[in-house]
Amino acid sequence: MIENLSFIIIALNEEFAVDKCLSSILSMPLKNCEVIAVDSNSSDKTLFVMKSYIGRIENLRIIKIAGLVNAASARNAGMNYTTKPYIYFVDGDVELYPEFIEQALYKLQTGGADAVTGKLLEIQYCNDYKNEIRKIIRRAHITEESNCLWTGGIFITTKHIIEKVGAWDASYVLHEDMNYTLRLSRVGKILQLPEFIGIHHSQEYHDRNWEHFIKGYPMLYGRLLRENLDRPLFFIRLLRSNRGLATFILISCLLVLSSLVAVVLPTFPFQAIALIFVSCILIDCAYSIILKHFNIQQWLLHNYLTPIKMIFGFFKKTKRIEEQTRIEIIS
Repeated sequence: MIENLSFIIIALNEEFAVDKCLSSILSMPLKNCEVIAVDSNSSDKTLFVMKSYIGRIENLRIIKIAGLVNAASARNAGMNYTTKPYIYFVDGDVELYPEFIEQALYKLQTGGADAVTGKLLEIQYCNDYKNEIRKIIRRAHITEESNCLWTGGIFITTKHIIEKVGAWDASYVLHEDMNYTLRLSRVGKILQLPEFIGIHHSQEYHDRNWEHFIKGYPMLYGRLLRENLDRPLFFIRLLRSNRGLATFILISCLLVLSSLVAVVLPTFPFQAIALIFVSCILIDCAYSIILKHFNIQQWLLHNYLTPIKMIFGFFKKTKRIEEQTRIEIIS
């Protein structure tokens, strides 16, 4: 039996997957739980699907938000209505497994953690969701129970720890989950279990790096680094997961080192510095194209342009925005 849990489900244009999400909750053995479904002003039938569960899921509250709409503001809107001691942040395109919830609640109740997350089985579909394209295991690196500094936006925690962390930062239009869980790990312990949270129903991914670059999203990574300078482990893990940033820093360090040598040793030929720099660039280009299957544009964007924008984000002063989200209670 799953008891005393508030589900906060956020969805934007997820009419196919949110039905699977709510259906999985409907089939669970729940006692004294509540489900808060937040529709982020969807243009499809997401809200209609949510309404179809009125009277079927006990303690279901549906709200619709408009104005400033992103994942952070949607979760904040849902948090306004939670009354249970445990909170489950859920993306609306995830079909949930009750076994993970039971294990996570046990860890929280026995003091083994302040927040719990796990792995995801992902099914990718074509654009109309009629055909499956592939299945992928997300967070496959979680092979044993361990602590972590941050996680994605799907995790179970306590109302007590959420009151310490505060609201999600809605100025993070991307990476809001990384920002929030990094803040959470400062006041509590995040535990990752080698168990599946459920099934993530997603459409096939398309390369949106150029779109994100134009919108300035890489600067949010730089901001995260600035706000977590006292946590070197975060920086190390970020470098491990972002080879482009690691490559950029390595080549920049080699260039600076070569320049310092030239200053100390005036006879050191400038041509040698240029040769070192160009050789590093060519080796990196060959590696990215041959082994990583990048094209020239992807290589330039991922390994050089994006890291430069991350550095701008590191130094740019960020103005926190005041949330202007309008909330409409549907049920």
